[in-house]
Amino acid sequence: MPLTSEELTVIGTLGGAFIVALSTTIISIVNKRSEEKKHFRELVVKTASEHWLNVAQITTATTMPPLTDYIVHTVKMCDLALNNKLTSENVKTKLHEISNLMDILNDHAKNVSKKV
Repeated sequence: MPLTSEELTVIGTLGGAFIVALSTTIISIVNKRSEEKKHFRELVVKTASEHWLNVAQITTATTMPPLTDYIVHTVKMCDLALNNKLTSENVKTKLHEISNLMDILNDHAKNVSKKV
C-alpha cells in the first residue's frame, strides 16, 4: 500500500520535529553540564582565594604556599567530599593521595622560589 503525499508530508514533518527536539535536548544537557562545571570552578577558585587570604593575614611565616596550591587542594577536597563512591575504607587512601600530591606541589614551589 503506497503512501499518499499527505501522509508522506506528515511523516516527514514528524520526523523533522523529532530530530530537532532530540538535538535541542542534547544541546541543553551539554550546556547544563558545562554551566555546572563552570560554577564549580568559580566556587573553588573563590573559596581557595579566600582561604589563602585568611591564612596570609594570620600567618607569621615569611613564606607561604602559592595560591595555586590552595586551589588544587580545594579541588581535590571537593572531589573527595562529593564522591558518591566514598566509603570509610577508601577515605584514608584518598586523603593519603591528596597529601602526597600536596607534598609534590610544596616541593615544586620551593624549587621555583629558589630559582627566582
